Amino acid sequence: MNELKIATCLRWIDCLQNANSPIDALIKKGVDKVVVYGIADLGLRFVNEAVKKNYTIAAITDAKINLGDYSYRGIPVIRRNDLILPRYEDCEVVVTAMSFYEEIKKQLEEYHVKKIISLLELME
Repeated sequence: MNELKIATCLRWIDCLQNANSPIDALIKKGVDKVVVYGIADLGLRFVNEAVKKNYTIAAITDAKINLGDYSYRGIPVIRRNDLILPRYEDCEVVVTAMSFYEEIKKQLEEYHVKKIISLLELME
């Protein structure tokens, strides 16, 4: 596990101990649904927390997903290029792959995704 992932996990624990999770931060910002980018450790934990809090995850995506058309916990798993579909255009994309955030952000901007936020930003 890399240092950034460990730091992110520790910050998440701090937030939870203070009753202020990343999902709570989205709700406070008035964001009612998101697409989660990253289907590894942090992304799946983010999705699991959202499900427990009845928060809407519109979809999950990742660069590794070549074929969509399946789901995780009832949430569609989509290809990254599906983000251009109208049903996702009003969603913020929460990037949970912290080690690659800048690279992913740049790629998403190439797909004309305008609302991009890192998991760490939700834990400030």
